[in-house]
Parts: sequence; C-alpha cells; structure tokens
Amino acid sequence: MIALINDVLDITKIESGSIDLEWRSLHLAEVLSGVVADMQSLVTARSHQLVLSIAPGLPLVRADAYRLHQILYNLLSNAVKYTPRNGQIWVEAQEYHAKNTPDHIRSTLPSERRFVHLAVRDTGVGVSADEIDRIFDRFYRTENPLKVEAGGTGLGLSLVKPLVELLGGRIWAVSELGVGSTFNLLLAT
Repeated sequence: MIALINDVLDITKIESGSIDLEWRSLHLAEVLSGVVADMQSLVTARSHQLVLSIAPGLPLVRADAYRLHQILYNLLSNAVKYTPRNGQIWVEAQEYHAKNTPDHIRSTLPSERRFVHLAVRDTGVGVSADEIDRIFDRFYRTENPLKVEAGGTGLGLSLVKPLVELLGGRIWAVSELGVGSTFNLLLAT
C-alpha cells in the first residue's frame, strides 16, 4: 500500500512540475549493479538466467541516481515477474546509434546530444500488438497468464515513462505475444 501511495505521489509531482532532481554523472554499470542486487532474490526464486552485457568504455549518463534506480528497478522487476520460471532476461547497454531507433523516437531527440541505449529483454509472456500502445497508461495491465501471480497496480510503467522523459531520455517497447518483450531506454550522456 505504501508503494502504491508513493507511486501516485511521484506521478503527481511529475505532472505538477514539483519533483526535485539531483543531477549528476553516473556510471550505468554501478546503478545496474544496485538494481540487480535488489532483484537477485526474486530472480533466484523464479530460476531465471540474468545476463548483463555492458559495452566497455560506456560514457557516463546524466541523471538523478534515485530516479534512475527507480526506472531500472521497475523495468527489471516487470521482466522477472512476467517471465515464466526458468526464463531468460538480458540487460544490455551500449552507445546510442540512431539507425536502430524507431523513426517516431528518433525524430523527438535533440541531434546535438549523445545517448546510451539500454535494453531489458526477456523470454516472457509478451504483449499483444493491440495492447503495446497502452502499457505506459496509468493502471493499465495487459491480459496474460501471469497477471494474477505477478500482482501490481499498473502504475510502474506509467511512472517510468515520465521519469525517463524528465531525465531527457526516451523509452519504447517491442514485444511478441508468447515470445517476450524488449524495453528500450535512451539515456542522455
């Protein structure tokens, strides 16, 4: 209940423009290390294989450490919860290459900025094509076989998207029902 209230408060702060950010240059590997440590017991309990692949020499990202942790925690938590037991999850980070970004995302990015691309990919239940555009809506939860077991309120992704944008980044998802999902995140350097 406290987590639900905190999520609603965070969304309200973002919408009202009253959220405070503590900007700094961060090593993405360090932030990911903290998130993975927080998630390790859940990953182990579900017998998932978690693979981290961070390109060497990755530039620092410019973000608020707490909010970036919150974003990555939500994305990894969803991958874990919506992947059946013994599944696989990959977290991959590399420098941004415009050619790999969908046109609707690329057109919204300032050309003078550099970005790091982070992908959280899983062998989960996936999201149908008719639901993919709604996954970032508040309180929206897709229909899938793990919905009840996964729990949740449908606020996680609706909080992640505005937080990413507040940090100057972009997020989008690609998914195939029964195959898995990839959440793509661009973070400013």
